[in-house]
Order: sequence, then structure tokens, then C-alpha cells
Amino acid sequence: MADGSTTQTFNKVIDEQENVTGYETVVIENGKRITSKYDLEFEITSTETVIVFSDLKEIEDMSSEFQSAWDAISGDTLYNITELRFATRDDGTILVVSEGSDEIFGRVNNHSHEDTWTDWNGRDVTNTNYSYTSMMEIGITLVQVVVIVVM
Repeated sequence: MADGSTTQTFNKVIDEQENVTGYETVVIENGKRITSKYDLEFEITSTETVIVFSDLKEIEDMSSEFQSAWDAISGDTLYNITELRFATRDDGTILVVSEGSDEIFGRVNNHSHEDTWTDWNGRDVTNTNYSYTSMMEIGITLVQVVVIVVM
């Protein structure tokens, strides 16, 4: 589609003798890669759907703590990705992805911790912090960025 949310390819399937034996389409949309194979009469012979990323979110849909950390490292500039999205794995790792792509551009691990203690004046104090560690590949160098937000 023209809005950039879908990537679609159409290819000939060629055998060893370079004869066209069929066709294949690959569509990447909404975190899914759909591969369809066709015979020479364009009849579908098989379709496979693979969930690449599920529940893609935009920065506005992420927690305020994550948004603050993202702003602190200028994440949009750092990654420079069209259609930037985030997917959260079951283990809590946030994947930095682009809509219409099956490539992972970065991983963000998050940790939160809360301490409650009494200060020397007898006041109860609670420190809450959120830590985000971002790993991205830039060329062949692995870069680590750590941002801690204390509230």
C-alpha cells in the first residue's frame, strides 16, 4: 500500500533449468509475513502465515517512562527508521521494528525497582526507578545505551 504499512513482493519461481514453474508473493503487514505460492495458471497452491511481530505499537502507545527514556536518547534520530514501531515480547523485551519489515533494529530491556525507606528526619521515602537498556547494531558495532528515570 502507498502508506508504507505493507511490503509486498511478487517473484517468479524458477527451476534449475531456468523454467518458470510458478509464482510467489510475500506480504509483510501488521507484524505478519504471508507467503502465497501459485502455479502457472495463477491458482494458489499454498499459503503460509508467520507472525513476525504482534501487537505493534507507536511511541505514543508506550508507557510514559519509556517515552521519557526514548526522548532522552533521541531514539527517533538514533534509529532513523521509517514507520518506527515497538513490539513487546513475552519476557518484557521491547523490539524496535519498522512496520512492513521483518527486521529487528534493536532490543530494549527494561527494569523497574522501588525502594521504600525512612530518612534521618523520620519521613517515609519511596524511590521508584525505571531503567531501559537499548542494544542496537550499527554496522558491526554493538552500542549499548542505558537511561535511568528516577521518580
